[in-house]
Amino acid sequence: MGDIAEFHRAYLPFDELESAELVTLAAVAEPETHGAGAAILAQGAGPPEHVRMIRTARRLR
Repeated sequence: MGDIAEFHRAYLPFDELESAELVTLAAVAEPETHGAGAAILAQGAGPPEHVRMIRTARRLR
């Protein structure tokens, strides 16, 4: 199983999925990279169309 699937396995609700379902999910995942301070969701922009999971983050000081 790949890195993305293993990452999802550690979190609800993905931890309930079978291995084959996790592999399918990972195959359609689209990793994104955002710079520090970038807005990922904008207030008032309406509901998001995709699920986003933050994998790593740096604390802003």
